[in-house]
Amino acid sequence: MFAIDDSTVSIVRARFNEGGRDAAASWLCSQWLGLSHAAALDVVNKAMSKANILLIEDDRPQAELLELFLSECGYRVVIAQNIKGAMASISEAPDLIIADYHLHDDINGFDGVEYIRKYIGQSIPAIILTGNTCANIVRKARESECYIIHKPCKVPVLLSTVAKVIENHQQ
Repeated sequence: MFAIDDSTVSIVRARFNEGGRDAAASWLCSQWLGLSHAAALDVVNKAMSKANILLIEDDRPQAELLELFLSECGYRVVIAQNIKGAMASISEAPDLIIADYHLHDDINGFDGVEYIRKYIGQSIPAIILTGNTCANIVRKARESECYIIHKPCKVPVLLSTVAKVIENHQQ
């Protein structure tokens, strides 16, 4: 049996982000002689699936597309269409909240994230997706300690930002 410590998980995540699942598995095979590629892929999937993401997006097709990309990278994703749904879906504190800025329940993504943080009692990292990156929104992001990704977001930007935010918060 091979031990998977936190430093191995960090390296696997970095290799995954650089070159995908196969690159991370190949690195593991080179480090642990005798490990099959299939077993290495299993380790990669376990390393990458440690993060639970709460995705708050009221546009269902957009939410499903984001969930597809994130789950393909091994993240566990729970989708909520609004803050009330997000609150109802929380069974454990997520590792990351990704929220649309404009939600249709009279609350913006920043306020929703703050509400969830208070409800859970933890400072959970968050990414706000927005098509508007005016000075007020950038200021609000700084005040709320949230990251911003401009919509429409490019998948590599989303995935690398998610990985960095989770890794930074775990340290």
